[in-house]
Amino acid sequence: MAVSNSPRRRWLQVGAVGVAIVVAAVVWLLSQPDERRDEVIGHWPPGTSQEPAVPFTEQRGAAINAAITSRDRGRFGEAVALPADPTIAKESLAALSDLPRWVFDMATVRYLSDDAATVSARSASTDWQVYLILDTDVWKIAATERLPA
Repeated sequence: MAVSNSPRRRWLQVGAVGVAIVVAAVVWLLSQPDERRDEVIGHWPPGTSQEPAVPFTEQRGAAINAAITSRDRGRFGEAVALPADPTIAKESLAALSDLPRWVFDMATVRYLSDDAATVSARSASTDWQVYLILDTDVWKIAATERLPA
């Protein structure tokens, strides 16, 4: 039986070789020590700056959750960037305290500048993009965006 050298078959072969090269490159990159991997691809993703003097941490994420669910106006202001003397209804604080806590995905923290960042979070079955600002050396929520399911 003769082997067909049709153009379609050649393109499939070229495609298979291309996929094999990409897979080999990814496997090689993942097998490198962190220092070498950072040297090859860079530690910070494109469009972000290096970690600021005050990084967003898991502990700060936990403090934000505790403040939002506390039902206390003062503590709420410790977690969310608010204008001076905001009016927040007790009912609103009570409703927030009943929400599931956010789990911040620390691997997704992206510093946009020394005082602005984003992080992905999950609350129950909802995904969020959380926008943070650094206010007097404390990361606070500036805005949130519910992500499509």
